[in-house]
Amino acid sequence: VPVIFPQFERLGPLPRHGLVRTTPWTVEHVSQSATDVLIVLCLNDSEVTQSVWAHAFATELTIRLNANRLDIELAVINTSLAAFHFTAALHTYLRVQDIDRVGLEGLNRLRYRDSTRGTEQVDPHQALQISGEVDRTYFDAARELTLNDGGFRKRISAAGFHDVVVWNPGPEKCAALPDMPINGYREMLCVEAAAIGRPIDLPAGEQWVGRQSIECLD
Repeated sequence: VPVIFPQFERLGPLPRHGLVRTTPWTVEHVSQSATDVLIVLCLNDSEVTQSVWAHAFATELTIRLNANRLDIELAVINTSLAAFHFTAALHTYLRVQDIDRVGLEGLNRLRYRDSTRGTEQVDPHQALQISGEVDRTYFDAARELTLNDGGFRKRISAAGFHDVVVWNPGPEKCAALPDMPINGYREMLCVEAAAIGRPIDLPAGEQWVGRQSIECLD
């Protein structure tokens, strides 16, 4: 789950997907109970981030995992003296059995931007079926989603994030990606909790929190 902050994709002047995706995080806390595992990671601004984005910040990633549920929470604290705004996402890669048998429910009648075509439209379908390359940002998508994967179902929900990104590279783009098997697109789907359409405005000293939860139903 790469963490996207403070810029999504190339929608701004910063490096693609921002500053923290490829930066090492510090493990602050690990604990385990009889039912779950909790991990807390931290990453603050540095001379490197300040050289391209002149704001002081602290980020905290909290991960809780049990037998059938994963919760990932991203907290952003503005530690500078002035407000800043940002976009963010949890770039969640989900393993699926066969992309041809996948249906994602809960996005119908929502407006989305299709990055493969450069258009915006409304999704009329009850379930999104994946055919070829898919790169969509659904706006104001504060809904529970259900991922049907050949008889297995996952419930996907979010808080704080108001958009959803759905991505699969399709066969041609996948074959050109150096970090994916040539047919890797058949076994993955990104369903990302995101804040893109309306950037988050964060006053000095304040904190924002966004969370994504994935629960296996079968």
